[in-house]
Amino acid sequence: KIAPRFINEKEFEWLSAPLNIRELYLIWAAKEAVFKMKGGGGIDFRLHLTVQRTALQTGGIAKLIYSKNGAEELLNIYYQFLDSMIVVYTIANDSSQ
Repeated sequence: KIAPRFINEKEFEWLSAPLNIRELYLIWAAKEAVFKMKGGGGIDFRLHLTVQRTALQTGGIAKLIYSKNGAEELLNIYYQFLDSMIVVYTIANDSSQ
């Protein structure tokens, strides 16, 4: 129900149908991690943050594009599923250039 508030059109294109809760967890948590890393001010989850298509596993690295003020940055998002939870983190200056 709340997915359209934080998922953009590019992400909806690769999401499984019906929506997979683990994919939604990853997208939300990845965006939240980058939001906090960047300081939060003026970041729109749908407009400025896009998680790229990811072959979901129990853990690994996803890619997120941070796009704001005409600049783009491709960031590594590290994730691990633990039962019904997910641990996600990113490291400042750990870009995939």
